[in-house]
Amino acid sequence: MHPAFAPARTFSETIGAPISFQAIGKRYGGVPALHEFSLDIAAGEFVTFLGPSGSGKTTALNILAGFIEPSAGDVLIDGVSITRLPTEKRNVGMVFQSYSLFPHMDVRDNVAFPLRMRGVPKAERHARAEQALAMVRLAGYGDRKPQELSGGQRQRVACARAVVFEPRVLLMDEPLGALDLKLREAMQDEIREVQRRIGCTVIYVTHDQGEALTMSDRIVVMNEGRIEQIGTPAAIYDNPSNAFVAQFVGETNFLTAALARGRLTFAGVDAPAPARLPEGWRGRMALRPEHFTRVVAETGGAPTLSGRIDDIAFHGGSYRYVVETEKAGRVIVQEQRRHGSDGPVVGAPVTLKFSLERAAFLEG
Repeated sequence: MHPAFAPARTFSETIGAPISFQAIGKRYGGVPALHEFSLDIAAGEFVTFLGPSGSGKTTALNILAGFIEPSAGDVLIDGVSITRLPTEKRNVGMVFQSYSLFPHMDVRDNVAFPLRMRGVPKAERHARAEQALAMVRLAGYGDRKPQELSGGQRQRVACARAVVFEPRVLLMDEPLGALDLKLREAMQDEIREVQRRIGCTVIYVTHDQGEALTMSDRIVVMNEGRIEQIGTPAAIYDNPSNAFVAQFVGETNFLTAALARGRLTFAGVDAPAPARLPEGWRGRMALRPEHFTRVVAETGGAPTLSGRIDDIAFHGGSYRYVVETEKAGRVIVQEQRRHGSDGPVVGAPVTLKFSLERAAFLEG
């Protein structure tokens, strides 16, 4: 039986496909947009391409979708080359920031459109569209027009349309960029729930590191057409491979440091070096704002920095403040708010302690 006429599934089977980018290159004239981009993605994995504008993340996605032809290399889905295959034959779903819904069609027909293009009979495609709408919590909305929906509801319709034909691969290009913060956070949960239910492989493009950390199984950090680091959200955040990753994924404080005879010196501090550092190492320590603690009692021998609190921002459950230290310059600190304890005060002297075991040590 042709897949288009197969009985509708219940969106509970694992249908994801493995993806392989093999030394993909792309040039626009003499300008390279991707440099030997190689990456293997497992079936059913949720992978985010994260990077600033111009990093090549959307170029890589569009090459997989078939909107752009690579200058070099090959792309495989389920072990089969698709590099020369037309977009419509790749069986990938796409969700864009702009929704791209047809304003003259009702919601049901918008969702059913990919099935219509595949020749699925009307009764079946409407039934499958209703099933997809129920999955994104829009049951009963089929008769409405897109302009009658909120931004979040329209994005859910776009998701339903992208998965209604049960693609093995789902591509999402900045799909939440036009939504407000609360709605973005809610939609992050919705997208992961949909992905878990249908089991497809997802590639998600964003410049928002918060989205990447929240949603991904793995993150591919990109810059200027190259992969800087690949890893789980925790690995990327806790162990950045270089200064670019440390700065782009979350906030980071950098302290120049050097190791000699088992002692690590930085910002006027002399402390025992972590065992993982080689003798003679020189570079920068990266410390996240939450790695620092305001000293209110004996430090117990932990390294410390002293200074004055310069600026404070209240974030509900936490404070973010800047300390002008005597020898390390400006240090950003994030401190959990504790009931019954005094918070930081602008202008107050402060001593900060931290553990070297939590620092990332970067070359250069």
